[in-house]
Amino acid sequence: MAPAGEGGISREIEQRARALGEALTADPRVERYRKARQAVREREATRIMLRDLRSREAELWRRRAAGEQVSPEEWDRLRQLAQVVGYNPYVRELWEAEEEMAQLLAQVMAVVQEAAGLAEGEEEEPEPGEAGGQASQAPSGAGGGASPSAAAGTDAQGRRAPAAAAPGSGGPLHVARTKLWVPGRP
Repeated sequence: MAPAGEGGISREIEQRARALGEALTADPRVERYRKARQAVREREATRIMLRDLRSREAELWRRRAAGEQVSPEEWDRLRQLAQVVGYNPYVRELWEAEEEMAQLLAQVMAVVQEAAGLAEGEEEEPEPGEAGGQASQAPSGAGGGASPSAAAGTDAQGRRAPAAAAPGSGGPLHVARTKLWVPGRP
């Protein structure tokens, strides 16, 4: 296998990843996601509504990351806006398709990790209080509009729920994450 360049991946890994991506195009969840995304793009009012929601969410996350206090009322207003946006059938379809894609990609990542000998549970987790072992109470999510869906909470099983279910759940808005651990994030 060719060595990776500075911070890059080897040619072999890139080729295999592209082949995996091409294989994923045959999955009906990928097609559903593409169609839902296209339906939103074709409807200007829907696109603007979703863009504004994601922009507001990104702003709250940016402020929080900068150390500013974001009030519970601001999170509630975002949750209420997400509920209203979630009434749009095209947005709702996109969020559901995004959820399916997130689950698919998490399953693919788990298979890749297992094949590489990096599967969860192979290393001991640090005990609470040890370095890296304290769980943060910070909500999960992504700023900058990178979130798969800016407006979704999680249900009791950890699955992302449509925005209509988010209000009243208390606390900041939660979005689905992959199981990939990123330093500095819980």
